[in-house]
Amino acid sequence: MRTATSRNIKLDKGFVDRSLKAALIVTFIFSPFIFVKLGPSIFLGFFAGAIWNIINVFLISKMVSLFLFHNKFKGNKLLSTIAFLIKFPLLYGGGFWLIAYLHPSIYGVLAGFSIILIVFILKLAGIYMANYTWKEEKSGSYGRSS
Repeated sequence: MRTATSRNIKLDKGFVDRSLKAALIVTFIFSPFIFVKLGPSIFLGFFAGAIWNIINVFLISKMVSLFLFHNKFKGNKLLSTIAFLIKFPLLYGGGFWLIAYLHPSIYGVLAGFSIILIVFILKLAGIYMANYTWKEEKSGSYGRSS
């Protein structure tokens, strides 16, 4: 039985952007059902946690790409400073304010916060399985045991 290793999997630079879009779509699909079935407190926590983490991952990916590929971007210090100033004081201050003063369900916040992580795991599993299946079919040993 052949196995695919992590060296065979290549992620393109749009992986994070596509994952963020997928997480946003999942958030908007689940939100009405959560509001109707679980109530407004859990809905507020879920929606806020999901949006908070999506913005967080987006800003981290932009900051990392600006720092790693600084030769390709002009004015990267200014852009990375702006992203840093938006991310830390505004994003974390806003999250603290939301939890401290609006009192959403902490379970909802944790569930919403984990949406992007679940999307990452499922997308990586899909890429891994597609790569493994393609390699097995190409080699002709698909379905045979070694």
